[in-house]
Amino acid sequence: MEKLPRYYTEGNTIFVHAGIDEDTGDLWEWGTGEEIFTGKYPAQTGQIEGLDMKVVAGHIGTAEISGNLCYHDIYYDGASHYYIDGTVLESGRIPVLMVDTETDKYYRVTQGGEWLILPYDVEN
Repeated sequence: MEKLPRYYTEGNTIFVHAGIDEDTGDLWEWGTGEEIFTGKYPAQTGQIEGLDMKVVAGHIGTAEISGNLCYHDIYYDGASHYYIDGTVLESGRIPVLMVDTETDKYYRVTQGGEWLILPYDVEN
C-alpha cells in the first residue's frame, strides 16, 4: 500500500482517498502533504479557487457531509467535489461513481442503470 500513488488524475478529475490542499490552487500536486491525501478532515465543499478540476474522494461518510444521517449515496456539492463514502458499514451499500472524462459528466451506477449526478441540494 505504501508504494501506491496517493492520487490519480484523468481528464479534469483528481481521484484521491481523502482530499487535496485546496489553498494551493493549481499547485495542489506539490502543495499537498501525505497527511492531506490520506487523512484530510473535515471535508471541504464549494468551488476550489484557482483550480479548474473536480475532486473525487472518500474518507468521510456522505451522511456527515450532507448533514443527513440517512444519506449514504454519492454527494456532489455542485461545484468541485464528489464524495463517494456512503458509510457502507451502516448502509450496506457501496456507491459506484462512473466518470465520463470526455464529456465531464459524472454518473451514479446502480442495478437499475446509470443516472447523472445532480448537486445534493437539487436532488434532495
